[in-house]
Amino acid sequence: MKNSNQKYYNEKFETMMIENSPILNKDGQQLILEPDEHFCQCYDPNKPGRNEIPPYWFLSNKEHLMSVKGKEPHWLDDDAKNRNGRGRYQFYKADGTRESVEASILQALVFDSYVFGEDTKHLLQEKGLKAFGRSDNP
Repeated sequence: MKNSNQKYYNEKFETMMIENSPILNKDGQQLILEPDEHFCQCYDPNKPGRNEIPPYWFLSNKEHLMSVKGKEPHWLDDDAKNRNGRGRYQFYKADGTRESVEASILQALVFDSYVFGEDTKHLLQEKGLKAFGRSDNP
């Protein structure tokens, strides 16, 4: 991913937030932001794991994921649940391969909130999304 894409989507996100664009999910339900809710761009070219996430994804500290890829912001629901019932989000990498990431792993990567301990933190920082093997199969 080019850093210019990162900047483009960050500016697009900021504009959408200033314009107070409604954030809807695929069923048309609107995301109502909490007063202390803030978003962070998931993509970071300098961090393993985050350098694999689409630059148009933004995650909130309340675990709401939104995309600014289209004309309007879109609230992404968990695409699927894994064997443990945890939410997952799916995306396509630049090479066209499908990838998915658990909601809790995405939260840990973006907000450095490693509730699973220091070993998990080091694995994620070193190996990114591949830290625990392929995750694109339910």
